Amino acid sequence: MLVTLRADFLDPVLKHPRLGRMMRSGNMVPLAPMSRDQLRKVIAGAGGHVSELVYESGLVDRILDDAAEAPGALPLVSLLLRELWWRRNDGQVAHATYESVGRVSGVVAHYAELVWQQSIDAQDQNEALSLLIGLVTLQPGGAVPLRRRLTRGEAGETRWRMVNELARRRLLVLNRGSEEEVAELAHDILITAWPRFRELVEVTGEFLRERGELDFYRSRWKAANRNPILLPDPLCLASIEYGLRGREHDLTEEEKEFLALGRRRRNARGKFRAVWNSTATVLGRWTWAHIIFVSLIMALLITGWAGMRALLESSQSRGRLAP
Repeated sequence: MLVTLRADFLDPVLKHPRLGRMMRSGNMVPLAPMSRDQLRKVIAGAGGHVSELVYESGLVDRILDDAAEAPGALPLVSLLLRELWWRRNDGQVAHATYESVGRVSGVVAHYAELVWQQSIDAQDQNEALSLLIGLVTLQPGGAVPLRRRLTRGEAGETRWRMVNELARRRLLVLNRGSEEEVAELAHDILITAWPRFRELVEVTGEFLRERGELDFYRSRWKAANRNPILLPDPLCLASIEYGLRGREHDLTEEEKEFLALGRRRRNARGKFRAVWNSTATVLGRWTWAHIIFVSLIMALLITGWAGMRALLESSQSRGRLAP
């Protein structure tokens, strides 16, 4: 079995009781970033394998210099080479063409924003931004935004038409499985390298984090056959509600339904607690009244018995003294 794993997920996997044991017992091969020579072969090879493609003098070294300064450069270079190929002029790729697509660091932003402007109408901007929010998540306790799989049912037909258009332009990828169509971002780099998306994540970070918490509880609840015991407790529910405030319309119908179930359970528990407190108060008052009443009866009985005993003893004493 072959498993690929991002470096920033290695630590939690190694700490997992089962996965960690499997990783330590297997053959783990770290994949370091490409060296400059390896990357040169990739870039130059794109031209070498296509006879009519030639880079302008010094362009390959310029791309390599820019790639060395860009973190996670390989997906950037991959997109860059494709864009340069489509913009070649008589088989030539010029420095000016390289500048026009945003160079290595800006090629994702340039391409994504171009696709956005060409695919999303002005009146659909808000709906499209909600679509982007549905394609990213922040895991509980995590700080790195990640791709999120979005089903057709969750998106709705209006947003799914946008999904198809963005997938056609390769910003998204579609998985038409046996159950339901699913969409996700073509690459995580879109979240950080595309300013529109990056700023959206920064603005909605609290919402994304609490929705991730909600999804965690929902997945656990579904895995346990929708056991109501696994609905979020009132404290967790209050925290989730605070993080979602003003943005619950961005939740999917399934998430809204799960949130409503949690609220109904909290309300039911609140009513039960109120009834119990009222009953306990009544019982408490009755108990104290009962104790006081019994105490008074006992005091009267003891007092009466003591009086009768004293009277009896007095009578007996007089009998002994009589002639």
